[in-house]
Amino acid sequence: MMKNKQYHDTIHSIIQEIDNNTHKFTNPSVEDGSMGLAIFYFYCHKHYGKEIYLTKAEEMIDASIQFLSKISDEGTFTVKYKGDSLSNLIASFGKGLLFVESKLCYKYDFTQYYEMIDEILVDLSYKSIEEKDFDFFSGALAAGHYFINKFNIYKDETSCHTLLNIYNALVKSGLSDMPDQVYWKAPVYSDEVYLGISHGSAMIINFMVKLFKIGIFNQNDVSQKQILEKAVNFVTSQKTDFEMGYFPHVYKSGYNIEPTIFAMCYGDLGVLYALKFSSAIVDDIRLIEEVDLLLEKSSKRKKDIQHTVDASLFYGASGVYCIYRSLYSNTNDPFFKKVYKYWYSQILTYQDINQKFRAGFTFFINDDDNDSYTQYSFGWGLAGLGICLLLDLDNDLPLLDEILLIGL
Repeated sequence: MMKNKQYHDTIHSIIQEIDNNTHKFTNPSVEDGSMGLAIFYFYCHKHYGKEIYLTKAEEMIDASIQFLSKISDEGTFTVKYKGDSLSNLIASFGKGLLFVESKLCYKYDFTQYYEMIDEILVDLSYKSIEEKDFDFFSGALAAGHYFINKFNIYKDETSCHTLLNIYNALVKSGLSDMPDQVYWKAPVYSDEVYLGISHGSAMIINFMVKLFKIGIFNQNDVSQKQILEKAVNFVTSQKTDFEMGYFPHVYKSGYNIEPTIFAMCYGDLGVLYALKFSSAIVDDIRLIEEVDLLLEKSSKRKKDIQHTVDASLFYGASGVYCIYRSLYSNTNDPFFKKVYKYWYSQILTYQDINQKFRAGFTFFINDDDNDSYTQYSFGWGLAGLGICLLLDLDNDLPLLDEILLIGL
């Protein structure tokens, strides 16, 4: 009970910090915008049952709609970080609305917004395809994950058509040094070939897996699995034997054998997550066994501030917790439960109780100016961390998968 009190005290400190900083948010995304705060408040309402949190959540949705309208009316979009895009901003907002309706089960009618989002994202996805940019943040997969989530709920033709268009473009744009392998360049990142789940091959493998999961593709159709198999072959061909970093960040990078980031956004964990579910689709027993072994070995990694750098979702312990929680949810393997429980227990170890701001947490993305908001955000700050703390206190709350890099 004392331990639970510590978690609840921290959550209430986070609520107060976010309450005091909502005015700093100026975009409608989940990751670092007002939609992420809306989802945070919805979780607080679900758990604590106080109407004030529902009111704040609805205020954040209204703010998100206003931000989106302003961007649409002015036709301007300001890039803050490399890889930012209008496509991701709008897709993220759309995924947030879908999540509120389908997972948090609030009875709103967002139909008019979905129609607007669909129209914009279809157009932006064509532009990304022309640029051969399939990135989760800057490219076609921003729209892709929105349409995956929407098709999973509504089975609509627009989502299906757009997803198939992205898939066909991936097939045409793939590069290969070996006949049984395929990979893709990242135009926004100097045409480098990444392996991870945020910018690289694991990201594309993960996207293709979802097409099978939501029923657009049939696992029994060999032709639909060919490009997936080649992408998997490419990634597995890059594996080293170094347990603190099996996969290099970038292909042909003059990779030095050294410990890699252990987080959702970068490193082995995202790669292995994608391989775990793709191995079942390609139905390769050897691959299934190898991936399970690598997951087991990687799971021996413990908290290390150099490689799990903070408590956030994208770069830190909360994200590692979410990935293992998702693995457990999808497999019911008690091993993954043990690991996610460990990482949950580590979240508060990043807290400095003597620090009187940001509920005692410091984050890797540390904007020092007075208008800083990232450290209060869903993806890189307090909002996502706060939701994760709630998740293990209340098993009735839905997991975050649909609005994370890993997807549904």
